[in-house]
Amino acid sequence: MLEQLKAVVPGVDTIVSPCESIPLPDNSVKAVVSSQSFHFIANVTALREINRILVPGGKFGILFSVDDEASPLVHDVFEVIRKYKYPGCPEYFINTLQDTSWQKCFGEAPLFTPLQEHVMPWEKQDTLPDVESVVQLFMTFSATAREPEVREECAESMRRLLAANPTVKQNGGQLEVPRLSALYWCTKNTMDK
Repeated sequence: MLEQLKAVVPGVDTIVSPCESIPLPDNSVKAVVSSQSFHFIANVTALREINRILVPGGKFGILFSVDDEASPLVHDVFEVIRKYKYPGCPEYFINTLQDTSWQKCFGEAPLFTPLQEHVMPWEKQDTLPDVESVVQLFMTFSATAREPEVREECAESMRRLLAANPTVKQNGGQLEVPRLSALYWCTKNTMDK
């Protein structure tokens, strides 16, 4: 991904590091953005490090793209994933809008203004060409990182569910998967930590 970024934005500076030890000076950036990943790393140490590198009044943004569980079909597929998810898998690995426990670290270290939220549907929804494409999409979820036989059983359950769905049959196997973007943001507090 970094190579693609460098190709599209020549001269861009990139770094690879753990979020708990970012190799940048104090008060050196105006914004930090986490896309599709903060729920994996949500902890006070990471927040302190993000706070350290932000200038006073700097912004921290978090973005998630999620499948809209208000859709009955997406909900049914999520229920299959919930049945087969690995032991101890947090709910936010399936739906970050249903389980916001990843936000708890913000209250544990009040380094930022209260987290703001805006959720909006995608203007152009994804339409997948067939049942197998839908199964492949949902099998990329971290929650399905299981033993091969469990993964296959999960995928087969999805196939059966989707093949029996009247909407999928009516559309010749094509399926629109409604998606949402969830944006969260806050500002670095200027008070002493």
